[in-house]
Amino acid sequence: MQPRFLRIVSALVALCAMATVARAQEGGALQLRAAQADTARIDAGTALTTVFRVKNGSADSSRLQPTVTVPRGWSLVMGGAPFIVAAGGSDTWLVGVSVPASAPAGAYVIRAAVKAGDETATDSVMVHVNEHRALEILPIDVPGWVLAGSKYESRFLVRNRGNVAATIALTGATSRGTRCDAMPPVLTLAPGASAPVTVRVAMTGSLERTTDDVLELSAADKADPTVRTTASTRTTVISTTGVSRFATIPSTLSLRSIGGASGVSPVSLVGAGLLSDNTTAVDFSLQAPTARRTEFGFDERDEYRVNFKTASYALKLGDNPYGFSELTSSGMLGTGAQFSGASDRLAFGVYGQHLRWMPGSKSDEGVYLGSAPDTMRGAGATFVERQTAGGAVSVGSVSGHLHLPIGAMLQLEAAASDSGHANGIAERARISGLVRDVNYDFGLLKGNQAFAGLARGTAVEDGSISARFGHQITIGASGNTRVSDFATPLNGVPAQHFSSATLNASYGGLAALEYGWLSRHDEGPLNGFDGTQRGLRVSSSVPLGPASVSVSYEHGTVNLTAETVSHSYNVISVSAQTRLWNGGTFSLFGAHNDGTTLTGASSGVANAGVNLDVFLPLRLELALSTSAQRATLGVFDGSGAWFSQSDARLDYHFVAGQTLSLRVRVWQNPLVEGNANARAFYLEFRTPLKLPVGPSRSEGRAEGIIVDAGTGGPLVGALVRLADQAAVSDKNGHVSFSGLSPSHQRVSLDASGAAAGAMLVGDAFVDIREHMTTPAKFNVSVVRGGTVRVLVSRLAPALGTLATNKDSMVAVGVEANVLVALESGRDTIYQSSDDRGRLDFGAVSPGRWTMIVMPGELPDHHVFETDRMEVNVLPGEHRVLELHLIPQRRTVTFIGGNAEPLTAKQLPQLPLPPREP
Repeated sequence: MQPRFLRIVSALVALCAMATVARAQEGGALQLRAAQADTARIDAGTALTTVFRVKNGSADSSRLQPTVTVPRGWSLVMGGAPFIVAAGGSDTWLVGVSVPASAPAGAYVIRAAVKAGDETATDSVMVHVNEHRALEILPIDVPGWVLAGSKYESRFLVRNRGNVAATIALTGATSRGTRCDAMPPVLTLAPGASAPVTVRVAMTGSLERTTDDVLELSAADKADPTVRTTASTRTTVISTTGVSRFATIPSTLSLRSIGGASGVSPVSLVGAGLLSDNTTAVDFSLQAPTARRTEFGFDERDEYRVNFKTASYALKLGDNPYGFSELTSSGMLGTGAQFSGASDRLAFGVYGQHLRWMPGSKSDEGVYLGSAPDTMRGAGATFVERQTAGGAVSVGSVSGHLHLPIGAMLQLEAAASDSGHANGIAERARISGLVRDVNYDFGLLKGNQAFAGLARGTAVEDGSISARFGHQITIGASGNTRVSDFATPLNGVPAQHFSSATLNASYGGLAALEYGWLSRHDEGPLNGFDGTQRGLRVSSSVPLGPASVSVSYEHGTVNLTAETVSHSYNVISVSAQTRLWNGGTFSLFGAHNDGTTLTGASSGVANAGVNLDVFLPLRLELALSTSAQRATLGVFDGSGAWFSQSDARLDYHFVAGQTLSLRVRVWQNPLVEGNANARAFYLEFRTPLKLPVGPSRSEGRAEGIIVDAGTGGPLVGALVRLADQAAVSDKNGHVSFSGLSPSHQRVSLDASGAAAGAMLVGDAFVDIREHMTTPAKFNVSVVRGGTVRVLVSRLAPALGTLATNKDSMVAVGVEANVLVALESGRDTIYQSSDDRGRLDFGAVSPGRWTMIVMPGELPDHHVFETDRMEVNVLPGEHRVLELHLIPQRRTVTFIGGNAEPLTAKQLPQLPLPPREP
């Protein structure tokens, strides 16, 4: 039967017994009743006090002997002493019981009895121990350090400190985000029970420098998730990447098996970092040519770019956006070169480019001259000469910025152009700033139809303002007006007037409310359009533990000039995200637009998608992304059918950081998107590279060699610490460090692994000086230390006499609390003898030491046979020494003669029996 059923039956039996006893006692002279008829409730680990009423119905007073029977493990703290009740009288009897902290939750019976002569009265009370849930985690086995890329384990002891059985869910996490597994992941423990748990951590990839990995084990009671506890350990992860003598740039090389004809670049190399001077930043991207748009739906472009930047100049080469100001730049990707620099007073620049992806374009060149860079104010002029199929075009502008006293930034630019003897002008202005908790940003951009730049035939006015109240509430407003009236050669594009305004309010990241208004007016004989729209949008994002859910709904009305009545529109979207148990992520989304907004198409659109990234065993990772869309009125293919695209990637991560991926793309109804092939498969191999760019000149470096002084060979696999870093010696005993702060640091060895029992010889210090670009050198010799132990013995004559050459000395005991110093030329070690007369100096460096007995309390009339001893410790030697405390001769005085007093002398050295400590 179940334990709960047994407790219920036991309680019913106890109640029946109580009722029977009560009826039997009703007519007796001695009566005992519990003052409380209800079940008492109490927490484990506390004390319970209950009251009994005792009545003596006899004609004589009675001396009562009480007896209290409590459950096993409980103890009686009050009410065990005899007491007297007068004849015909009554009294109260207080009983105190202590409940142990480990008492399981449930019902218990406390039985009480009083005896007077041959008569006994009994009663009992019911006690219910409340349920208590608590957990505890203790680390019991933690590795001090591990090499990067390897696995390690930490062991914990999980204990149920509650009084009910608990099913415990265990999860591990690391500060570096690496994968870890708790074994087992779920435990069921009885009250007070404990069990070991092993957490395995898989270290992937490599580290640039040594770091600490904090492992945290969390335990949660499944019956009550609020009952949880955590414990953490710290393990040093040693970088296996040696400090190179050459400066390198981190980069990634990718190789794809599908080939350029598919629209996927077969080879790419990207990277960024610092050159050997540690001041010049470089970034580059090299991507092989492709066939652009293909039957597979891939549309990658070849790209060749390398850029350099320092505090005084910048150089761009290859495929980049070029230009010095917003009104004069082309705003498109070009191939060319650009150099810009600055001195104490001036800033200047020059570029030349060819618009790579614009048909019919030729080239343009530009120059810039202005004041030195200054965050408070600045001014400059830009001139651009652009070569086109229609002839040369010239564009020039002056610009500047100024910080105003009210904390605002003002930016201004005016430009003019000459294209085919047609003069154009454009200007822009923007002011932004922060006043207390109010942000504002207002701007203006305008260009006439003759202007030969991006602002041609365009007038834009925009502004926004927002204010924060407290830490959660934000209220804001924004507006935008755009008028576009393009001239030739963009014939057929209508002039468009578009205006919008919004009022919004939000509470933290939980909820937002937005009211919007917009108008759209398109001028054209074939595609004229005129209408307004008003709508209210409500959105909310709710966190749910490791997950979050976001919902957005917009409803409003649209008024078209060509229609006599208005119509409503609806737009809704839902998304959810969550973290997975192994550090992965999962998200999904869905949206629907009924297609009747001013900015939407003439048909409704529904779309949905799923994204998944999950880490699998054996260093595998699976990533999946799929999205589907359907036009409800069929404007895409005439049927309104769904079409979708799915991309999947299965990665295998090598220990050294490389990744091999199987990539798949699958389409449903690919012809809707203009693709002929429904699926594509290819392999991708990615590997991290460190491209050398010259001798390293980084500061804060140190290099050293660790050798075994006994053999003269290198010490391999020793953990060497310098400042806050650590490194492991290679096969040549070489270690290197980087990123050290200027300081005077001492080299130390970890007392485990290859260096177990090893000690440094001499002073091993390293001076790291500021602005030192060459590594500081050090050489450390290591020897096996010796051990020194001492036994302090107290001796006495074997036959009880002190006569010379008469008796030998024997050990009669040991002496505690004797302070002894072990001195060498550089160290002094102090130890005090324990209650067994032993001293242990541990491992000491080889060489000559002096053992000295320090002054202290000694037994009367006793001295040490010697209080100073020279010790020569050899590498790996275990020395065991003895200090002898011997009796002292007393002064003897002869009375009545002429003899002089005899002075105290030390006993002569007598033969001692051999003794092991």
